[in-house]
Amino acid sequence: MGIYNKIKNIYSDGIDRFIVITVATDRNENLDRFEDSCTKNNIPYIILGLGDKWESGRAENGVLLEPGGAQKIIYLRDEINKWDDLENTIILFSDSYDVIFNDTPNNIIRKFREFNRPLVFSAEKTCWPNQELSDRYPIVDGEYKFLNSGGFMGYGNHIKKMIDIDINKSDDDQGYYTDYYLNHDKTTIDNVDYGEFENDILKHLREKYDVKDVLCDLNPLNGRYGILFGSHFKYITALNSEYNIKYIYDEVVDSVDNLVRKPDVLFIYDIKYENISLYEALANTFKEVILIVDFNEGDFKGDTIEDVLPSYKLKNWSKYNNNGWLVKRNGNGDTNSEMILDHDQNIFQTLNLATDDVVIKDGRVYNEVTKTFPSIIHGNGPSITKDKLGEIYNEIFVKDKVDSGDYTLLLNLFLDFNVSDIDQVFDQIRYLNHPKEKIEIQIFFDDDNHHYKVDRFIEKFKDLYKSVKKHYVKLNNAEKRNLSLFESLKYDVDYVINLDCNYVFRNRDSIKYLISEGKNIISPMIVSEGTDWVNFWFRTDKDGYNVESEQQNKIRNYDVKDTFSVGYITGIIMFKSDVITDLIGMYQKGNGIYTDDDFDISFSRELLRRGYQLWVTNKNYYGGVI
Repeated sequence: MGIYNKIKNIYSDGIDRFIVITVATDRNENLDRFEDSCTKNNIPYIILGLGDKWESGRAENGVLLEPGGAQKIIYLRDEINKWDDLENTIILFSDSYDVIFNDTPNNIIRKFREFNRPLVFSAEKTCWPNQELSDRYPIVDGEYKFLNSGGFMGYGNHIKKMIDIDINKSDDDQGYYTDYYLNHDKTTIDNVDYGEFENDILKHLREKYDVKDVLCDLNPLNGRYGILFGSHFKYITALNSEYNIKYIYDEVVDSVDNLVRKPDVLFIYDIKYENISLYEALANTFKEVILIVDFNEGDFKGDTIEDVLPSYKLKNWSKYNNNGWLVKRNGNGDTNSEMILDHDQNIFQTLNLATDDVVIKDGRVYNEVTKTFPSIIHGNGPSITKDKLGEIYNEIFVKDKVDSGDYTLLLNLFLDFNVSDIDQVFDQIRYLNHPKEKIEIQIFFDDDNHHYKVDRFIEKFKDLYKSVKKHYVKLNNAEKRNLSLFESLKYDVDYVINLDCNYVFRNRDSIKYLISEGKNIISPMIVSEGTDWVNFWFRTDKDGYNVESEQQNKIRNYDVKDTFSVGYITGIIMFKSDVITDLIGMYQKGNGIYTDDDFDISFSRELLRRGYQLWVTNKNYYGGVI
């Protein structure tokens, strides 16, 4: 089946087709965030691997904690092998759990074409997974020097060629792509069989350099190459020689450091084995270094060119004469004629060691160092970058809507716990800072004594809210809450809050703060003043009960303030409405195993077993227990 019959929302700008491919084996709120950013920017995408077992390196919440990840290569390879017309299809492959989009397809395609390469990879500040390869990379102006495999794009036929391999799931995807970037474009000895290099070198220089550029001949001998290269460059320099060469070169000095005009290109004829380290160092000083090597001389015998100069690209080699010429080019990452890295973060912004580089400007991410507006933001690296990505997402996609109160809300209130006066419960709802016309309320109770105050609240305030409805039902705790979820499906809202009546909001901005977290399921931290009790357990055992944790005490005492993935929540729970359908019946899954008083323990355990994350936040004070 061709790609265009399979993917209905593929984008086309009239020249090429464009599609985003990602891999995710588990559905969670981080994947929801990725999809939301795609939807808001009209990005066409497909997800590979959902429901499969991840077998490619230890991961937590979709974040790889050790080398691995080649399972992503396998998914991508097997998928695009089914597609046709790849030469006219631009594929952008991206990680999902720690990525958001911040641009439109048209802008992304335009930026890609400006690179003038069929493959563009993301770049980052760290050399992973093999730090020893850092010296193999060309020198660039900024810090974003090294390949990152969490985002790349290119024409489908080039991507297919790049990943047309047999690879083990245990292999590292970034390691593979790094090797491809550094090595695949090198000419092998078997590809060439001649030893006359002058015309080839001159052609190379004419293609790469303007006549105003400067070349330095480091080993001029009798000036032979000076005469040749002078036919292109208006200004060439050289170091002293035993021959009289001043009439050939514009400048002849004893040291490169003494040159009046700094060379762009360094040419070295007949290199010496003992100076290999010098050549590597010199290559980091000039735009390009060109070497002519003769393996018949000195200590080169028995070596291979790849062993001696692994960071240089072999251009031509004569098997018969055992000599050839090589190039190492710096400045623009031009180590590979097919691939280029996004050193300026034009398309891909990596956040590892770069959280201070970016700000939000006019609703978009802006890199103050590279002076670019990246299209895709990748929170690669430790938790600080994940947190930064969450902040960016909330700032761009959530904050304005939250601040304006534009989200609709259904509040399910349960009057099944003893409180001294249920009017306190109604009062704290009324004082919440959220537009009441965007709030709908359901009140569930089974105590006949509540009828009067419930009816009085409805009569007095029903015109302020979009709707208020009561459910007088003789059901146990689990059944009542399951009914509330079922009834919630009848409402067209963004969020649903289940609120037990013995919990009260005392922070009027609680709804805004909770929505801004962007989680599928979240509770505000609520403490019982004067006791150690708190409405969450940081860790739980296989049956859903508390496991003592020092971290829980730190969170409960506000020693650390953040949003935490936990094992149990209760009292006040906010759900994104999208997940409600999947939760129907889960309050009652533990019937016969747990008592009705432990309905919340059973519910939390079932949520975790279903693959959901439970979140609690203590970034703000929210309320208490009555």
